[in-house]
Amino acid sequence: MNETSSPREHITGVILAGGRSRRMGGIDKGLVPFQGRPMVERVLRVLRTDVSALLINACPLVGSGLVHRLYWALEHEQAQISVAHDGERMHPVFALIRRDLLPDLLAFLDSGERKIDRWYNRHRLAVANFDDTPQWFQNVNSPEERTELEASVPWS
Repeated sequence: MNETSSPREHITGVILAGGRSRRMGGIDKGLVPFQGRPMVERVLRVLRTDVSALLINACPLVGSGLVHRLYWALEHEQAQISVAHDGERMHPVFALIRRDLLPDLLAFLDSGERKIDRWYNRHRLAVANFDDTPQWFQNVNSPEERTELEASVPWS
């Protein structure tokens, strides 16, 4: 297995950006225009070629190769979960999680837990290195942050 391949047919993508969009003026972050298009459109375009199914729960900024690197770390470390790390911190919403962990995740949530780090710590965790692309993990929580990011990121 090399760092650029992954079995697309076994991967379901989930686009996740939580919160109530208070700092975005109540507009769903995924629908906020970014360079003239909804932010979620860019993420869809990047991920749809790497996964067999795609679920949407709003929209982070990601780049091509995200799934491949997460999968490589998962397989290389023989882990159950692979999480992105930008060289400074882990980004728990950017993860690849084996499907067979779903019952355990549901039990965790049913118990009232919500801290994903606690759930991750119960399983074999691989850290995928993204120190060369920390901009993929930039958070956008206000119109001002969106304007700044929009000016600095080419629509690719």
